[in-house]
Amino acid sequence: MANDGRGRGNKNARRIQRCPNKKAGKGQRATGSLKTKKVGGKMNVIDLKRLAKFSEDKGLLDTIEKRGRVKKDLLQTRSFNLVLVCLNEGQEIPPRPEPYGACFYIVEGSGTFTVGDEKADLSAGEMVFVQANVSRGIKCKEQMVVLGVQEPH
Repeated sequence: MANDGRGRGNKNARRIQRCPNKKAGKGQRATGSLKTKKVGGKMNVIDLKRLAKFSEDKGLLDTIEKRGRVKKDLLQTRSFNLVLVCLNEGQEIPPRPEPYGACFYIVEGSGTFTVGDEKADLSAGEMVFVQANVSRGIKCKEQMVVLGVQEPH
């Protein structure tokens, strides 16, 4: 049984490791084997391009397993979570509501974002905010890397 990060056992929780920089802040956790570059004594730099991994799945990513292959949890803090989403051309995460708000910043590539009943074509350098419990989805037009900043959950 994995710890849910708050000291409680949860059989469905992912294993979470403490952030490699012990001075990073109380309650801050990195997931998996996140490697950072140390800059000075208090700052760690995350190379998003090096972490980008793309799935060979085609079309609609309609299961948790398929979506899990395109999403990498980077960091969890008491204030926010960071995730990296990497999609190949033609891949689509179908719209569905989530119980947390999120901001999606397109690092590279382009795609169509659905928020509620609205759609917008976004490309590198643009971002969109989605409130909690509002349906959201992404259809990739050009291989894309998206940084998600989520409310903690």
